[in-house]
Amino acid sequence: MFNKSTKAALLSAVIFSAAALSSAQAADLPGKGKVIKAPQMGGLCVKPAASGPASTIPQIPAGDIFGFSYYTDTGAIGDCGVALESTTRFGKANGKYESFGLKTQFYATLGNNLYGAASFFTTQHNVNTAAVGVDRNRVELDGVSAEVIYRIVERSKTNPIAVSLSLEPRWNRIDALAGGFVTGYSNEFKAFVDAVVIPDKLYATWNVFYGLGETKVTGAGTKFTKASYINTSAALAYQVNDKFFVGAEARYLTSYTGAFLNNKAGHAVFVGPNFLYRITDNLSFNAAWTPQVSGKAKGVTGDNLDLTNFERHQVRVKLVYAF
Repeated sequence: MFNKSTKAALLSAVIFSAAALSSAQAADLPGKGKVIKAPQMGGLCVKPAASGPASTIPQIPAGDIFGFSYYTDTGAIGDCGVALESTTRFGKANGKYESFGLKTQFYATLGNNLYGAASFFTTQHNVNTAAVGVDRNRVELDGVSAEVIYRIVERSKTNPIAVSLSLEPRWNRIDALAGGFVTGYSNEFKAFVDAVVIPDKLYATWNVFYGLGETKVTGAGTKFTKASYINTSAALAYQVNDKFFVGAEARYLTSYTGAFLNNKAGHAVFVGPNFLYRITDNLSFNAAWTPQVSGKAKGVTGDNLDLTNFERHQVRVKLVYAF
């Protein structure tokens, strides 16, 4: 399990999230958007009868219209669905490197502005490269995670911005970089801020992720090593019509040793396009591609990319069925 330093980091992050939630609830100021109170709970996958007229406040359309980046919407009470999310990472400094991950997720809106999800992961590594020092090609069950998202600020007639906080703990048994067997525990704390720039046309989002955890290689006598990161991203999405959205996204990814961002191992900037297509009212497909455009790994000279901690390309495709 987590040692004292990692537990302290987790506690600090939880306290920070709680403080942000409390301050947002206390700051119900004019013109600053509707701040959320305690959620009204509903039955799992049971939609209540409609009551009253539909809201006229412009909203961001449901779906992953921002690529890798997330939006704040948590759905309506009774919403449920299944998502298949595939992330492919390929390209290292030397040799062949391909990593394929599949996240299978069941999600549900548990109450007003409250969303929950449970996921399990499968990974494939096709690796023959000096960058990670292994020769491997296999498919493995990776691990499981659970996520809760709570929207703390809602859009209003005078405020186009919404804010949500998220926590996703995870257990994993496969090393994300090299594909070896490990025992790993991690937590990811997330904040999403999005806005309706032009109603029914243009939308924007900004994300901040803080992740920390510890991992040990499977085997006798091995010890846990700690790592952490802060990732940020910003994205725009343009609504071509009711079914099709196109956009662009920029992501800044970092890697640190230690749970408290102790020593920076590297960073990278990824920029690329994305799109979403609504196949039916219940089924949607989206894809995002972000190649690395700049980066730096600690101790590596002469390169303008970080191909030690990250890859040349990251691609995500996602199929979502809502019911």
